[in-house]
Amino acid sequence: MLAKAYYRLGKTKEADQIIRGLEQLYVGNEGDVAFAIADYYSDPVRDKGQALTWLERAVEGRAPGLINISRDQSLDWLRKEPRFQAVLDRVGFAK
Repeated sequence: MLAKAYYRLGKTKEADQIIRGLEQLYVGNEGDVAFAIADYYSDPVRDKGQALTWLERAVEGRAPGLINISRDQSLDWLRKEPRFQAVLDRVGFAK
């Protein structure tokens, strides 16, 4: 959340430092870390590739936050992406 706040305040360097630190902590199967990183890349950054990559890692790590993925409005801009649909499938929210 701090990274998102920094980003929105225009302090992108500070936001990137926080996210890079989280990325370095991720060694695999830490779903909650992956989900937090995906959340940052989805909103406010809007980096489609990074957001989807980290969402896929969140699924692998069984992130608890995925329970709300089908109605999370910050992810609306990704809904038409095949990779996002595959994430929904894997979580059990297939159409």
